[in-house]
Amino acid sequence: MDPSSSSSHESSKPRGVMYMSRVPPRLKPQRLRSLLESARLGNVKVTRLYLKPSSSLVSSSSSSSLKSSKVKSKSANKTFSEGWIELSRRRDARQLADLLNGQPMGGRRRAANYSDLWNLKYLKGFTWDQLSAEQAYKSRARESRIANEVANAKAERDAFAEAVRRGKAEKAMAERRAKNNNNNDNNKANKAAAAADARVLRTFSQRAAVGGDDDRFGGGKTTSKQTRTAVGGNVSKTLLAGKANKAA
Repeated sequence: MDPSSSSSHESSKPRGVMYMSRVPPRLKPQRLRSLLESARLGNVKVTRLYLKPSSSLVSSSSSSSLKSSKVKSKSANKTFSEGWIELSRRRDARQLADLLNGQPMGGRRRAANYSDLWNLKYLKGFTWDQLSAEQAYKSRARESRIANEVANAKAERDAFAEAVRRGKAEKAMAERRAKNNNNNDNNKANKAAAAADARVLRTFSQRAAVGGDDDRFGGGKTTSKQTRTAVGGNVSKTLLAGKANKAA
């Protein structure tokens, strides 16, 4: 129940607030109100009641039994850690805290909280407005803390995404650089091979061997037979043949 919620005011008398340091398990606000108003003190009126929910939920059953069981309401699974109770009269709050503190809660003998003890303390000079302001401050602080955690989580996510993007870019740049180096090496090798293939070997056309103007060689062309003879080394026979032809 919200501490800021209130019922209709029956009188303008100052009201008293009690603090409950421990709320027994399975004790709900409606049951707590009924136990307080049925106390032996007399006509006690609970005007406002606030139980602080605990962070843990009562779940003793296994997952398989939860699937087979019926769906329970959220309030049935809630447990509370502490609470504040406002009574219509300050005197009733002081007397009820002194009467019930440390005593069994009672009620029906088979009730779940029959043997649990009351933990009540009267808060002198404490008003419900102070509780509402304190709870509002805690709520704002919790919301601010959650917002900071969300902002930090987003900043970490963005930093991680930026690091991943930068890593991918550097990897792609390294791959392009390696590819360019390979292409340059291949181009150099191809150019060297092309230069080797394009190298021209010069060839010279050969004319037939001709004789000189010396009369000893007939004064002109030399026959092929004479040339073969000269190449064979028989120079004397060639000379004799040339003289014989000239005399004829």
